[in-house]
Amino acid sequence: MTAATTTTAGSVPLPRGRHPVVRVARLQYVGWQYALPWPWGILALSFAANLVIFGTVSAARDAWTGGLSSIYFVQFLAYLQTFRRGFPFALGMSVTRRAYYLGVWLCATVEALASGAVLLTLRLVEDATGGWGVSLEFFGLGFDRGDSLVLLYLCYVVPFLLGAAIGACLGLVLHRWSYNGLLSVVAGLIVLGGAAVVVVGRAGWWREIGDWFAAQSAAALFAGWPLPFVAVLALLGYAVIRRATP
Repeated sequence: MTAATTTTAGSVPLPRGRHPVVRVARLQYVGWQYALPWPWGILALSFAANLVIFGTVSAARDAWTGGLSSIYFVQFLAYLQTFRRGFPFALGMSVTRRAYYLGVWLCATVEALASGAVLLTLRLVEDATGGWGVSLEFFGLGFDRGDSLVLLYLCYVVPFLLGAAIGACLGLVLHRWSYNGLLSVVAGLIVLGGAAVVVVGRAGWWREIGDWFAAQSAAALFAGWPLPFVAVLALLGYAVIRRATP
């Protein structure tokens, strides 16, 4: 969870004495004691609510809750705000656009690797305790228990990177073109999505698409296929930030 959004140009000096990319990455953790607890705190609240429900309602057992998605959503919002507010501050401290972009991505990668390790550990504890004693599958994401630990680890890591990539792109669009630009992007995506639904429906491809998703492994859905989107969005974000102004 980045903390650059809480800083102001007059109150926080940019870390010095290191490579500019590393300095920017360090900048993201200024005020970490305020920003970092939010994603994990919300995840803890979601977990506690599900634990209570599964402990009291027998019909709710042996089901995947989807509550784990809360931490990915909060991280997405954090990176959107990083480029909305943190970027102008960094430019005011004579940081280049390239250094800022790479520094934020360094931060996002480290966070994804560390958070993925924590979530995988919690998933292993969940399996070992029979779903925390109440058959709760909160950290599983519906994974096949036969997947290797490396693949499971990547299934937790890559969605963090995808959320950061989407948040960065939307944050940069919001910064450069304000809400009109952001709403235009959202409107465009809605139109494209609607057109895709019409085409698929008229062609009768819904069954084939459903069969394709059913045939994919958890590793492919959560770690494999999202990676090209991460790469494309990262390149798009870099193209936008090169022309962005404070």
